[in-house]
Amino acid sequence: MNRIREQFLLHRIRSLQDAQAYAELYDAYLQRIYRFIYFKVGSKQDAEELTAEVFLGAWTYLCQEAVSNINALLYKMARNKLADFYRTKKEDVDLIAAVNIDDGTDTEADADVSAAHREVVAALKRLHSEYAQIVSMRYLDQLEIAEIAQALGKTRNNIRVTLHRAMAALKTQMTIQEHAKSTSQPIDRDQG
Repeated sequence: MNRIREQFLLHRIRSLQDAQAYAELYDAYLQRIYRFIYFKVGSKQDAEELTAEVFLGAWTYLCQEAVSNINALLYKMARNKLADFYRTKKEDVDLIAAVNIDDGTDTEADADVSAAHREVVAALKRLHSEYAQIVSMRYLDQLEIAEIAQALGKTRNNIRVTLHRAMAALKTQMTIQEHAKSTSQPIDRDQG
């Protein structure tokens, strides 16, 4: 969604409480926010509930306040919901990648892409959660460095450096995974 359209929708939400305009923003950002939360909680049910709370809170906020960057607002609200969730839940959760890759077709090319995608997701699971989150935001959600920095409350330079390290760690994990596959040895989950 381009910025002009986004600003138009934000204006309609604030001035008219236009549910249709909000639905368009919701559709544009739902998968990004869900994936962001799911990476942190690892549970489909918890991720769905927290995502719903984020979007409900966003609707209330957008009807009352002018917002220039909906992306940053949604990620900030998601981070706050996650903090609340962990304060009340207090349990450790493994990183689980939430990437919907099945489009219902079973061609040979799709099977190859699916297998490669599963390997990348498996490698992502073994990365430090911050690395996995930043890689996901950059390459799955296709966010710009500045958007990631704003969403996570970090500097652009910090995100660039962390992304570089994350990609190096991901490459290492992929190499380890490929080696383990070729020698049929289990993969050490503590690498990267």
